[in-house]
Amino acid sequence: WVSRELTDEKSRLIKHLLGRAQADTGLSNVSGVDILTALQVEPTPPRPLPNQWTSAELELLWGRITDNSRKMLAELAKKPNGYPFEAAKKKLRMTGHEFGGCASSVTVATKSFPGKPQIYEWLEGGGGAVMEAPVAKAIRNLAATWVPSKEIVSSKPWTPTEIKALWSKIKENPRRILAEMATRPDGYPREALKQKLGISGKALGGMLSPVGFAMRHFPNKPQVFNWDEDQRACMNAQVAEALRSLAESE
Repeated sequence: WVSRELTDEKSRLIKHLLGRAQADTGLSNVSGVDILTALQVEPTPPRPLPNQWTSAELELLWGRITDNSRKMLAELAKKPNGYPFEAAKKKLRMTGHEFGGCASSVTVATKSFPGKPQIYEWLEGGGGAVMEAPVAKAIRNLAATWVPSKEIVSSKPWTPTEIKALWSKIKENPRRILAEMATRPDGYPREALKQKLGISGKALGGMLSPVGFAMRHFPNKPQVFNWDEDQRACMNAQVAEALRSLAESE
C-alpha cells in the first residue's frame, strides 16, 4: 500500500515509521494508514476577520469629524505602526485636553458604522497609536486632497449661555447622563455610571452620540467631557456646575 500510493522518498519514511511503531508498541497490525492518520494535523480554522473599513466608509467618516480630528488622524496615519502620544501631541501643537477632544469626535463618528473596528488603538506600555495599513493609506489619501478650513486653534472655554444652548439641542437621555457625570467631574468611572443609570455600555454610547452631533454647532469648543485612560468621564468644573444647574431647574 505504501509503495503504491506514495513517492519513493515518502514510502521509505512511512516504512521506517511503521517499523518503529510496530517495534515500540508490540502491535503487528499497525498500518501505514494508522501512521498517516496519527501524523495528520487538522488545519486551524482561520480567525474571522473584523468588518474592515472600505475607502468609501472612511470617506464618509472623514466628513463627519472636525478639522482638528482630521489633522490628528492624518498625523497618526503617517506612522501606523506606532505613533507615541507625546510625539503626536507635540507635532500637532495640541494640549492633552484638545487631543482627547479630537479622539472623542472620532469615537462618536465611528458609532455611526456598526460593527467596524476602531480607526486606531493605543498599544500598552507607551507603544503609541497603531493603525491598520489599508486604513492608514486611505486616510493619507483623504488628507492629501483635503484643504483645512483653518489651522488648529486652542479651544475656547464654554460659557453658561453656550452650555444652555447645547442642553437645548439634546434630549432627555443624554441630558440625564451629562447631569450624572457632572456630580463627579473629577472622574466618574464608566462602570459606576452604567450601574447608576441602569444601562449597558452599548446603550451608554448610543445615548451620548447626540452630544457629539450637537457639538458641531459650537466650533472651537472643547468636549463637554472626556474619557481618561482609566475609563472615567472627566469634566471641566465650570461646565459641570452649569450642567447641574440646568438639571436642577427641570
